[in-house]
Amino acid sequence: MSEVEEVINGLLRLQDKLMRENNDTWLEERMSENMGNVAMLMVYDDEGITKVALKLDSDMKIRKTNEKPKHVITMHVDTLLDLLTGDLDFRDAYLKGWLDFQGEDYHFHAMLWAKSFERLRGKLRKYGVI
Repeated sequence: MSEVEEVINGLLRLQDKLMRENNDTWLEERMSENMGNVAMLMVYDDEGITKVALKLDSDMKIRKTNEKPKHVITMHVDTLLDLLTGDLDFRDAYLKGWLDFQGEDYHFHAMLWAKSFERLRGKLRKYGVI
Protein backbone atom coordinates (compact mmCIF):
# COMPACT_ATOMS: atom_id res chain seq x y z
CA MET A 1 0.00 0.00 0.00
CA SER A 2 1.36 3.42 -0.94
CA GLU A 3 1.86 6.25 1.52
CA VAL A 4 -0.86 8.18 -0.32
CA GLU A 5 -3.32 5.36 0.23
CA GLU A 6 -2.35 5.26 3.92
CA VAL A 7 -3.19 8.99 4.23
CA ILE A 8 -6.54 8.48 2.51
CA ASN A 9 -7.31 5.43 4.67
CA GLY A 10 -6.51 7.48 7.78
CA LEU A 11 -8.91 10.23 6.71
CA LEU A 12 -11.60 7.64 5.99
CA ARG A 13 -11.15 6.19 9.49
CA LEU A 14 -11.53 9.70 10.95
CA GLN A 15 -14.57 10.67 8.87
CA ASP A 16 -17.13 10.13 11.64
CA LYS A 17 -15.31 12.63 13.82
CA LEU A 18 -14.44 15.00 10.97
CA MET A 19 -17.74 15.03 9.14
CA ARG A 20 -20.34 14.74 11.84
CA GLU A 21 -21.20 17.86 13.75
CA ASN A 22 -24.61 18.93 14.94
CA ASN A 23 -26.48 21.42 12.77
CA ASP A 24 -23.99 21.40 9.90
CA THR A 25 -26.57 22.22 7.25
CA TRP A 26 -24.01 22.98 4.53
CA LEU A 27 -22.49 19.53 4.85
CA GLU A 28 -25.86 17.78 5.11
CA GLU A 29 -27.16 19.53 1.99
CA ARG A 30 -24.03 18.84 -0.07
CA MET A 31 -23.98 15.21 0.98
CA SER A 32 -27.63 14.60 0.13
CA GLU A 33 -27.21 16.35 -3.25
CA ASN A 34 -24.15 14.26 -4.13
CA MET A 35 -25.07 10.88 -2.68
CA GLY A 36 -23.82 8.11 -4.95
CA ASN A 37 -21.18 10.26 -6.65
CA VAL A 38 -17.81 8.65 -7.25
CA ALA A 39 -14.58 10.64 -7.49
CA MET A 40 -11.17 9.20 -8.25
CA LEU A 41 -8.08 10.71 -6.69
CA MET A 42 -4.99 10.14 -8.81
CA VAL A 43 -1.92 11.14 -6.83
CA TYR A 44 1.50 10.76 -8.37
CA ASP A 45 5.01 10.76 -6.93
CA ASP A 46 8.42 9.29 -7.80
CA GLU A 47 7.06 5.78 -7.23
CA GLY A 48 4.14 6.07 -9.67
CA ILE A 49 0.44 6.86 -9.50
CA THR A 50 -1.95 5.92 -6.70
CA LYS A 51 -5.58 5.75 -7.83
CA VAL A 52 -8.33 5.68 -5.22
CA ALA A 53 -12.02 5.84 -6.17
CA LEU A 54 -14.24 7.17 -3.39
CA LYS A 55 -18.04 6.99 -3.23
CA LEU A 56 -20.48 8.84 -1.00
CA ASP A 57 -22.85 6.05 0.05
CA SER A 58 -26.49 6.31 1.07
CA ASP A 59 -25.49 6.14 4.75
CA MET A 60 -23.48 9.37 4.19
CA LYS A 61 -20.10 7.64 4.51
CA ILE A 62 -17.29 7.88 2.01
CA ARG A 63 -15.97 4.48 0.99
CA LYS A 64 -13.50 3.10 -1.51
CA THR A 65 -15.11 1.61 -4.59
CA ASN A 66 -14.29 0.09 -7.97
CA GLU A 67 -17.13 1.96 -9.69
CA LYS A 68 -16.56 4.32 -12.60
CA PRO A 69 -15.82 7.85 -11.32
CA LYS A 70 -17.89 10.90 -12.14
CA HIS A 71 -14.82 13.08 -11.50
CA VAL A 72 -11.07 12.51 -11.65
CA ILE A 73 -8.78 14.72 -9.58
CA THR A 74 -5.07 14.46 -10.39
CA MET A 75 -2.22 15.97 -8.37
CA HIS A 76 1.29 15.40 -7.05
CA VAL A 77 1.60 14.01 -3.53
CA ASP A 78 3.16 17.30 -2.37
CA THR A 79 0.05 19.17 -3.57
CA LEU A 80 -2.21 16.77 -1.66
CA LEU A 81 -0.21 17.19 1.55
CA ASP A 82 -0.09 20.98 1.14
CA LEU A 83 -3.86 21.04 0.59
CA LEU A 84 -4.42 19.03 3.76
CA THR A 85 -2.09 21.14 5.90
CA GLY A 86 -3.32 24.45 4.54
CA ASP A 87 0.00 25.44 2.99
CA LEU A 88 -1.90 25.57 -0.31
CA ASP A 89 -5.46 26.50 -1.16
CA PHE A 90 -7.41 24.25 -3.53
CA ARG A 91 -8.35 27.21 -5.74
CA ASP A 92 -4.73 28.37 -6.01
CA ALA A 93 -3.55 24.86 -6.84
CA TYR A 94 -6.17 24.60 -9.57
CA LEU A 95 -5.32 27.99 -11.06
CA LYS A 96 -1.57 27.22 -11.01
CA GLY A 97 -2.16 23.93 -12.83
CA TRP A 98 -0.97 21.80 -9.90
CA LEU A 99 -4.37 20.16 -9.74
CA ASP A 100 -6.35 18.78 -12.65
CA PHE A 101 -10.09 18.23 -12.34
CA GLN A 102 -12.04 16.42 -15.05
CA GLY A 103 -15.53 14.99 -15.35
CA GLU A 104 -19.18 15.89 -15.34
CA ASP A 105 -19.87 19.54 -14.38
CA TYR A 106 -16.27 19.63 -13.20
CA HIS A 107 -16.10 23.39 -12.52
CA PHE A 108 -19.07 23.20 -10.14
CA HIS A 109 -17.73 20.10 -8.40
CA ALA A 110 -14.21 21.54 -8.22
CA MET A 111 -15.65 24.41 -6.16
CA LEU A 112 -17.38 21.90 -3.85
CA TRP A 113 -14.08 20.07 -3.41
CA ALA A 114 -12.36 23.39 -2.65
CA LYS A 115 -14.89 24.19 0.09
CA SER A 116 -14.66 20.63 1.42
CA PHE A 117 -10.85 20.79 1.69
CA GLU A 118 -11.14 24.14 3.48
CA ARG A 119 -13.60 22.68 6.00
CA LEU A 120 -11.53 19.50 6.38
CA ARG A 121 -8.42 21.51 7.26
CA GLY A 122 -10.32 23.36 9.95
CA LYS A 123 -11.47 20.12 11.52
CA LEU A 124 -8.02 18.53 11.25
CA ARG A 125 -6.65 21.52 13.17
CA LYS A 126 -9.47 21.36 15.71
CA TYR A 127 -8.63 17.75 16.53
CA GLY A 128 -4.86 18.26 16.47
CA VAL A 129 -4.19 16.12 13.41
CA ILE A 130 -2.26 18.94 11.70
